[in-house]
Amino acid sequence: MRREKTTGNTRRWTMLILFASLVLLMGHGTCMETHGPDEWGHDHHDSGLEAYTPVTFTSEPSTNRSGMTYRSVHLAQVKDCKNLCRREAHCRAYTYIHGAGTCRLKNGVPAPAHNGCCYSGVKRH
Repeated sequence: MRREKTTGNTRRWTMLILFASLVLLMGHGTCMETHGPDEWGHDHHDSGLEAYTPVTFTSEPSTNRSGMTYRSVHLAQVKDCKNLCRREAHCRAYTYIHGAGTCRLKNGVPAPAHNGCCYSGVKRH
C-alpha cells in the first residue's frame, strides 16, 4: 500500500511541475494555444526557454526560382508545398509548378524569374 501512495504522490508532483512550467512558458510570451506545428517554427530566447515564432514567406505569383532544389515532390496545392517547406529546417525557399503539381524545395534562394507556370516563396527569418 505504501508503495502505491508514493507513486501517486510522485505523479501529483510531476503534474504540478509540468503545470508550473507551462504557466512560466505562457508568461514569457509563448504562443502555444492556437497555432499548430505546421504554422510555427522554433526560436530560442535568452531565457533558455524554447518559444514558438511564426515562419512566414514572401508571396511570389508567376515566379520561378530555378536551381538549388534538394527535394521534389508531387503535391495538390501551393499551400501544401509552402507548409512542407515550413516544416523542414533546411528549406529556405520553394517553387510550385501548377500544371505538373510539383513542389521543389530549395536549400538556398535562387534568383527569381517571371514565369506564369509557377508560384514561389522565400522563408523570412
